[in-house]
Amino acid sequence: LLVAAGVSVWPNESAGNQEEALEAVQLMIELGDVVTTVDDHGDSALHGSVMRGSKELTLFLLGQGAELSHVNECGWTPLTIAQGVFYGNLGRRFPELEVVLLELGATSPVAPGSPPPYGEPGYPARCGR
Repeated sequence: LLVAAGVSVWPNESAGNQEEALEAVQLMIELGDVVTTVDDHGDSALHGSVMRGSKELTLFLLGQGAELSHVNECGWTPLTIAQGVFYGNLGRRFPELEVVLLELGATSPVAPGSPPPYGEPGYPARCGR
């Protein structure tokens, strides 16, 4: 479910096109995967769908009960990612997804337990900037 949604897909890898990703996620949920599952770094399928820039997949996951403002180990919510903060980001933002998430009540606060700010001791190196 997580990989199909776009989690842990790195440059030069393909997680399929948007339609294939949606079909794969739908199948995984039909087979019993839990939409709120997270990886070792706290990324959820919703984080992945936003990293993909997929409005359809994002709305599907939310309709299945994905947590709108789940915070990963870097302190990022899906909204944070839509606003242009994610692994290996090269200035990509997803304004359409940002609007959708905000309309649904998403927040991007500094959550309790979030890592310290970038550059401070204890900030996870894998989170980059």
